[in-house]
Amino acid sequence: MKNRSSTSEYSLFLLNEQETTCPDELAGFLSDFSLQVGTALDDAGMLDADLILVYAPRAEFGLGALEALRSRPALFAKPVGLVCYTHRDPVGRLADVEILLPAAPEFFRQQLETLCAIARKARTLAEPEETEDEVMAKNLTLLRFLYCRPDSGLGPAVDTRSPVGYSHPLAGLLFQAATPAEMDMLDELEDARLIKAGLVDRIHLCPKCDHYQINFREICPSCRSLNFRDEPAVHHYSCGCVGPERDFTRGTALICPKCSKELRHIGVDYDRPTAQLWCEECGANFLEALVQCYCLACGETFPPEEAVVRLIKSYTLTPEGRTAAEKGTLPSFGLMELLRKEIGLYRPEIFRELYRLETACCKRYPGYRSTMIQFSSNALKEAFAKSGLRWTRELRKELAELFRSSFRTTDILTLLNDDDFAVILTHTGTDRAQAVVDRIDKVVHSLFKVDFDLRFEVQDLSEVEPEPVAASAPRGMR
Repeated sequence: MKNRSSTSEYSLFLLNEQETTCPDELAGFLSDFSLQVGTALDDAGMLDADLILVYAPRAEFGLGALEALRSRPALFAKPVGLVCYTHRDPVGRLADVEILLPAAPEFFRQQLETLCAIARKARTLAEPEETEDEVMAKNLTLLRFLYCRPDSGLGPAVDTRSPVGYSHPLAGLLFQAATPAEMDMLDELEDARLIKAGLVDRIHLCPKCDHYQINFREICPSCRSLNFRDEPAVHHYSCGCVGPERDFTRGTALICPKCSKELRHIGVDYDRPTAQLWCEECGANFLEALVQCYCLACGETFPPEEAVVRLIKSYTLTPEGRTAAEKGTLPSFGLMELLRKEIGLYRPEIFRELYRLETACCKRYPGYRSTMIQFSSNALKEAFAKSGLRWTRELRKELAELFRSSFRTTDILTLLNDDDFAVILTHTGTDRAQAVVDRIDKVVHSLFKVDFDLRFEVQDLSEVEPEPVAASAPRGMR
């Protein structure tokens, strides 16, 4: 290392499969550390250690040890190195560094310094906030993992066993979720603006089973048969006969199978059409075959445009994510804020101006009616907590679909703050506005299945004086 004496401030736990002593080939590199050696994956010494090194002469032991370490939230973010004799995926992806023996001394020390750098970053973090929400605690653990590795990020791995062809092995172990569930959890953190995504790949999935094993095959446009051939075509000008060249060939001459005339000169007696594909089943002649998708997993056939596109991403921390990792607590997000992308909202300053114009129209034109609905999602958040449900993308989609189906494209929606939501129903009286309120209240109650009071405030804009923006702004925007 650049400063070998600096290693003495770090404690290192060496996980050895068979012995509780440090192997001779490692002793010279680890002598400066406060060293503890153990054989058990549940050894309590790992919790207190700054660094963990897995000595794995057998690749199977190395994989099992790394999966066990990354599956435990208390150990997930710790710097972990793997010392082995042969590289084998996915072992290397679960460790921060991989040292293949025999290794050059300078390389070995550089890898240990990488682990020490992660440990130094970890020491700057505040103690995490205690929470009974296991998912929230794991989300924070993932953010702290990324914070300590600013140059690494969290990337996907090619995984042919996964239904989408990729997986996030580290996130899958932490969340104990099979692909693509761990990707959905990472997308939730992205939606909360705690991590940002980089596009790695686009995967086409079967719309029936969401599997990536799709065969794109060509078929006859007429009868959908796979059985067609590529062969030059001949068109006889005189009688209009069109057919494959083999039907015209008689020895070295071209004889029309319809009128028996010999075709001597191309461009005078005949030409060769560009359509050169011939179906063996129905005899159709075509220039381009039709492309069809066949799912090898479930047997479904469908056109390419119906394939589901899944984005495969890598992730890094956002400034908000770094702050959460440093402070040891996740920021509070209103439920409506998390729905912003799904339902589409006007910026508050634009909403204020539209609110002023709408109240003015209601006063100026007799019979013109518009209504504004305001409600706070505080009760919604309390119901969410009482229901025991987890805030999943599926639940968010259901709520988003509820709002989309309840409001029209001409209605004006905004988020007043983290918890308060407002919508102007244009050309709508209070009777219909109340019907919208009743429908939202009923569907939300059915989603959460608990009793709570979701309070709405319905305001007839024809009864509001069109004052200056600051005075006429809805409650929560003044």
